[in-house]
Amino acid sequence: MALFAPALDPGPTPAARMIGELQAALASLAQRLDAHWLPVLLLVVLGHYFAEPARWRIYLRHHPAAQWPALFHVFSLTAFVGYVVPAKLGLPLRIFLLRRRIGLPLGEVAALLGVDGAATYLTWALASVAALPWAAGIGSTTSSRLLLGTATILAFALVMGLSFRALPAMLRGCGSAAGRLSRCLSSVLDAVRSAASRRVLAAAAGITAIDILGHTLRHWILLVMIGHPLPLPVAFAAACIGIFAGMASLMPMGLGGYDITLVLILGLNGVPVADGVAIALANRLANLAVASPLGLWSGTVLGINAFDRRALRKLGSGG
Repeated sequence: MALFAPALDPGPTPAARMIGELQAALASLAQRLDAHWLPVLLLVVLGHYFAEPARWRIYLRHHPAAQWPALFHVFSLTAFVGYVVPAKLGLPLRIFLLRRRIGLPLGEVAALLGVDGAATYLTWALASVAALPWAAGIGSTTSSRLLLGTATILAFALVMGLSFRALPAMLRGCGSAAGRLSRCLSSVLDAVRSAASRRVLAAAAGITAIDILGHTLRHWILLVMIGHPLPLPVAFAAACIGIFAGMASLMPMGLGGYDITLVLILGLNGVPVADGVAIALANRLANLAVASPLGLWSGTVLGINAFDRRALRKLGSGG
């Protein structure tokens, strides 16, 4: 019977094999991990949390209550709440705090959220287009990259110019069609006129571009930390396209879209799937490691308990 024992033994189950492979991948990752980069990584992540309040400081440069400390605490707290509290309470709480703590009317908050969202998405979209040559190996020559970069800059300038001309006219048209909302729309128009000048939009796009470079650098650092020192342009493609895919998915923290796209692009450039997943997870953990102390500190300054879900829901609903 002993002769037939190997044939009768079914071997490990698929689940057991997967667990074994995961354990082996984690053990290999732990051996290769270079923790000396960790302080640099956290500093780069910290820079990300200055980008949004910096853009809003530009939009609200003439508003006396919109000083840097107040804006920084509002956006730090709401970013943390958006990460850790379900039901997407970050945005309603942000609207509430901008109204109550900064003193902005609801129409102006809505207008600025729209302007900031449009400028941010447009910058990320154009950066993702510029990153495509390094994502899948196309256009590897210097001339083709230069051509694509020039086309991206021209497209960005064209869209920004058209947006500057069309947005106020569109809102005026909405105002003429909805007399009952004239007061709110007037506030929206005032905010758009103030925030949507070419100079302001260019400054906001510049801040977003610096933020994109920060995301690129942090993904490159994560690659170096686990033994995959890919060229910086490849890290730019993986980070930029992956994050934009997460933004376009409209899921909290870009769940799904970011992870799948990042792992795919890194895989096309020779990074194993397990290591790509580890980079996506490590990026999220680094975000939480920085957002948590910032959010808790800002909540203390603003007198809000970031873990009291009932109070947060009440505030987010305008209570």
